[in-house]
Amino acid sequence: MNHLQHQPTPQAPIGSGFNHHTTAAMVVEGMDLSGCAAIVTGGYSGLRTLDTLW
Repeated sequence: MNHLQHQPTPQAPIGSGFNHHTTAAMVVEGMDLSGCAAIVTGGYSGLRTLDTLW
């Protein structure tokens, strides 16, 4: 196999209850995230800078 070919990674649902319509707000709903840190990527590729600093 050369570097231009790839094997697809087998994927299967994990039964999380989330899907492609799930928002980040839905995922963290009810969680106390005070004192937690987050790394936000993509600020230069479409997210507004203000959104990444919030």
